[in-house]
Amino acid sequence: MYSAAGLRTLAPRGLALGVVASTTFLGHLEERSLRFAPGDTFILYSDGVSEAMNEQRELYDDERLIATIDAAADAGPDDLCAAIVESVDRFRDGAEPNDDVSIVVIRAEAVTTDDRADELEPASIAVAAEA
Repeated sequence: MYSAAGLRTLAPRGLALGVVASTTFLGHLEERSLRFAPGDTFILYSDGVSEAMNEQRELYDDERLIATIDAAADAGPDDLCAAIVESVDRFRDGAEPNDDVSIVVIRAEAVTTDDRADELEPASIAVAAEA
């Protein structure tokens, strides 16, 4: 999650979706509640992002991902999502993908209607998937 306070990494316990039967999967979920403010951005990504490899079999890794997010943090969700995809592609430098690359970026904004003053909802959602 990226907020005014900076980047906060959340890594809940659990199994990867689709690895085991749904009843087993549900038994291993960890539920968390978060408070978020207008402008907070949630970046969800598959391991195909951080584990993307170049021709030398080096990993893209979390450090490169964090640097990319920091550099594009003020961009809208579509641009932030595109910046991550472009950074991974540039790092791979023509190497074949070794896994899927899936990214979801959600930014919260305040809703200020008479009925729902000060409630938050996603302002926009960007999704990228590359198989």
